[in-house]
Amino acid sequence: MALKSQYQVAVVNEDLVLNASSVTFAASTTTSSILFCGGTSPGGVILPASWLAGNLSFNVGKFPTGLVPMVNVDGTPFAVVTGAGAQWVPLQPVMFNGVIYIQAVSSVSQPAMSVDFSLIPLFSGIKN
Repeated sequence: MALKSQYQVAVVNEDLVLNASSVTFAASTTTSSILFCGGTSPGGVILPASWLAGNLSFNVGKFPTGLVPMVNVDGTPFAVVTGAGAQWVPLQPVMFNGVIYIQAVSSVSQPAMSVDFSLIPLFSGIKN
């Protein structure tokens, strides 16, 4: 059995957690700008006080063009119901593994705002 001291941990995309991790909605739109998350999965979204209640879903992809809607394993659209106002919306990071670009989509037109993603760095164990 390997000892804990025999392993090192490499942090992948560590800088993305500290750098820009927000998207913006222009006034009266339902889709945000596109965030480069470099495969670092979001653990949640922080919605501002100006957020209007509705469903929050995501377009994702390997490239910033040609994003596709995120769906559940059964093919139904993935969406999170949100209330109005400031709130933390938890996400299951495993659903976003391998996603390079992400765009937030609201079921209702939103006012101009920024929405913050809480990105989780990827860790990889390396044996000495």
